[in-house]
Amino acid sequence: MKKLIVITSIVSVILVFVTSFSIIKIMDNQKKSSYKTKENKIAFELNDINYNKLEINTNYEEKGASVKINNKEFNNYIVIDTSKLDNTKKGTYYISYKYKVNDYRTLTKYRIIDVVDTKAPEITLKGSDTERVELGSTYTDKGVEVKDNSNEDLKDKVKVTGEVNTKKAGTYEIKYEVSDSSNNKAEKIRKVIVYKKVTIVKVANTADEKGTNDKEFNSNNYNNTVTKMMFTNTGFTVEGFYKNYNGNFQMRIEGMGVNKSYNLTKVSNGNYKGTINITDLGNGVYNMYIVTNKSEPLRNELPMNNKIVRAKVESKLVTMIYTNNNVSFKVEDHHYDYDILIDPGHGGSEPGAINTAKKEKDINLEQSLYEKKRYEDHGLKVLMVRTADVDGNVMGSTEWQVVSRRAYWMGYYGVVSRIMYSNHHNSYDNTTRSGWEIILPATMTKAELKTEYAIADEWAKEYPVQENHTRIYSRNYDTNALHSKANGEVYNYTNYYVVMRFPFDLYNVKNVLYEGAYMSNPSDFAWYYTEGNWKKLSEIKIKHYVESLGVTYRPPEN
Repeated sequence: MKKLIVITSIVSVILVFVTSFSIIKIMDNQKKSSYKTKENKIAFELNDINYNKLEINTNYEEKGASVKINNKEFNNYIVIDTSKLDNTKKGTYYISYKYKVNDYRTLTKYRIIDVVDTKAPEITLKGSDTERVELGSTYTDKGVEVKDNSNEDLKDKVKVTGEVNTKKAGTYEIKYEVSDSSNNKAEKIRKVIVYKKVTIVKVANTADEKGTNDKEFNSNNYNNTVTKMMFTNTGFTVEGFYKNYNGNFQMRIEGMGVNKSYNLTKVSNGNYKGTINITDLGNGVYNMYIVTNKSEPLRNELPMNNKIVRAKVESKLVTMIYTNNNVSFKVEDHHYDYDILIDPGHGGSEPGAINTAKKEKDINLEQSLYEKKRYEDHGLKVLMVRTADVDGNVMGSTEWQVVSRRAYWMGYYGVVSRIMYSNHHNSYDNTTRSGWEIILPATMTKAELKTEYAIADEWAKEYPVQENHTRIYSRNYDTNALHSKANGEVYNYTNYYVVMRFPFDLYNVKNVLYEGAYMSNPSDFAWYYTEGNWKKLSEIKIKHYVESLGVTYRPPEN
């Protein structure tokens, strides 16, 4: 009986233990189940999971990660470690993202970044892409410069193929090839023209040279001169006097191995005109000749208002050269030296419009200096005709008025400026006139002047008066007549080169004139200048020009 009691007791103890253990196990399972349920509500993901390649030596852009618990974001608690990433060396790197759930559990994800090199090296030719060498001389190649985004030194790895035979005229090619350690390849080709120099044979004097074929004209007029030139979209036109016309009647240019002739038109006995196309010429200096029964250098007899200086012709910058009374020109790749060229109208001996409070030249300068600083705040390079109360930068004959000489200076530097405009202010006998005016080049379309039209639209909204003097127009160079350009129409008349009194064709550059207000109208002047609203209009102008150059506009700080 005692045995039975003992056994029963042991069994009871075992049952109690087993039961207790089962209860504990069940409770533990319940806890784990509860935790898992909680964990399943945590969403931990990398942003932009496809971002896993980085070009060598470029900045790594962190895309981050996101954590949501019960659809609530806890992104600020993610710890990101990029310390193992080296963007200067190719390889595979890991970026860790850690989120601490509680004291016992931290979730971790990794972004794998492959730093790669997929860009080809850059080969830059020293010298020109087309070199010219005279037949029989020695050709020495100028070589190349090589840059690679991985900063490898590749200068000794450039492979050069091709030969130049200076004993035989013709066009040769030199090829430069290079590969980096990632097998990215690049090549560049230079053309070398071996040319035979042309010798001009002068013909002995004949009766015809003395003008006997054109007896009705004074032979002194037939001196192979140029008296008028204008730039075109492909080169320039020439007009002048010739002598000894015998059927062989051409303009010839020579230089850089080129000997090219252009047919001329005989306007009358003694007069010629023609067009010179330079779009297929390489960089260099070219001399000009008139060819009749012999070849003579083109002589310069250009009056000041017909003397072209330089212009942009397609992708080239063409600069005229007048030396020893002869004419030549230089061709080079076009480039921009300035972003903005500003002309503060008048100055020095020219006061411009005057009222009892101010002279126009002073307001023009104040406004232009303000705009210059604001452009420079945006990192732009600005050139001004004047920065003080002086006549301003001028070039050309001193026999001409300052305004004319200033026109040549503006044309010369306007060619290498992305934007050029003049600041002026109106005056009129009728003191009730008010409003702004913008004078545009007549030869340009509305699409080519879209920035100026956008400025005009905003000025019209800001200006307190709306009348026919709030306008955008062009002016006829010959007659001084005004033509509205509100609809963007292109007028077929000689273009008015704004206040400088010179045709657009002398330079092929766009110059716009802004007349901000009528100084002769007291209320107009008070709103515009005394109340300081001119700065508001200037900022509209600045904003549109800055943005047209691809720069983000920033309003003034105060």
